[in-house]
Amino acid sequence: MSAFFNSNPNEFHRADGSGYELWIESVLKLDSINTHVASRLARAMDHWRDYEPGRSALMFKALTKVASTPTLSRAVREIVEKALVSS
Repeated sequence: MSAFFNSNPNEFHRADGSGYELWIESVLKLDSINTHVASRLARAMDHWRDYEPGRSALMFKALTKVASTPTLSRAVREIVEKALVSS
């Protein structure tokens, strides 16, 4: 999964946002199994502000959806919240 998010930009950053939906599902599912792996996957969105406005908006939406998950681990929450406030 990590290879898809980090090494396949054409598919991950599809204009329809389906790659970001997959990211949400993957991070949340893995967070309940292995927080360390989920944390590494969460980092795929660290530079969301560097993309064009349409994709940035979709990435922001995905980050906020993960951040609003009440059962999110502390490790993943820290990464996602840091990404949301970073420039």
